Amino acid sequence: MESCEEQSIVQVYEQHCAENLNNIDKQVTFVLRLIILLIAIFSSSIVLITIKNSKKSKFWPFKLIFCQVVSEIIDLLLALIFTINSSCWPNVCKIIGYIMHSNWLASLNLMFLQCFLFFCLIQLECLFNFIMTYLKFFIFIFYTFPYAFLFYVYMDDGFGPSGWYLKDGEFNFIFCGFINHLIKEFWVVPVSILFGISIIISIFNACFWVHLQYKKELRYPALRIRSMVIFPLLYFFAWIINFLMRINETDSLEKKYCPVQEKNIFYYIFYSTLNLGFELHLTVGAFLFYCIFKGLFGINSFWDEICFRRKKNIIQNNNKLYLEESDSAIQLE
Repeated sequence: MESCEEQSIVQVYEQHCAENLNNIDKQVTFVLRLIILLIAIFSSSIVLITIKNSKKSKFWPFKLIFCQVVSEIIDLLLALIFTINSSCWPNVCKIIGYIMHSNWLASLNLMFLQCFLFFCLIQLECLFNFIMTYLKFFIFIFYTFPYAFLFYVYMDDGFGPSGWYLKDGEFNFIFCGFINHLIKEFWVVPVSILFGISIIISIFNACFWVHLQYKKELRYPALRIRSMVIFPLLYFFAWIINFLMRINETDSLEKKYCPVQEKNIFYYIFYSTLNLGFELHLTVGAFLFYCIFKGLFGINSFWDEICFRRKKNIIQNNNKLYLEESDSAIQLE
């Protein structure tokens, strides 16, 4: 039998597909990844349901958050479908990887757009009003641009079955992702730039949001703009760990999928935890969303929201978009 270095990538895929769940390590990794993806999908879906049920989805910050979460769920659903068979359908996985990463980048674009719009509201009201006039167009551009941007990677066979190493050193194809050097130019660099600018703008917004109270005839919903910096920081922290873990395990041209030396058990637990737990930053983000905006949505209990119930003592008024003024709210007259 040929060694991995002598086999073509197609032969490697075929061999892995035939041995998809042939040991305990693969089975445990598969089950844990399914559970984590389902948790991330569930928590993200709660955000969508919360916004939709609150009748605030037409208000621009929540419209952007809604679109951002939809993009993330598309990625998660495709990841769930191709958790076990990415090596069995390499050509399909190439397309799936392209769609998944385009949606990831689109969600980060929409996060940046929200940060930028708050900045415009504080400093550049004319630009803010212009973007609001054509908001649907800007959402469309920010969502579709990643498809055009990553199309070169797709044509260069930069997407395909990917994964990470098992304890015995075998490479486990468990999702569809980048598989060549283009990950640096077309993923690490643009994503880092988006995070960097979003964090800088969010810090500025947190420092200068009080300027909104001096704008006459402006009555603005009770959004905790100072808290918005949490989200790009959370995403950046998760992604920087992902970059460090994955950047040297993607290049199929350098046979990165071939077996390596068996890993130390303690390092392997740490290594697997970071790889498997990456999507849980979306669950943390959903929890922070709930904590920050539960007052605006009139949610007294998290379980009430999950069960689609409201406490009887919550006064419902679909026409009331604003909260009473408080230290943590932005309520401008």
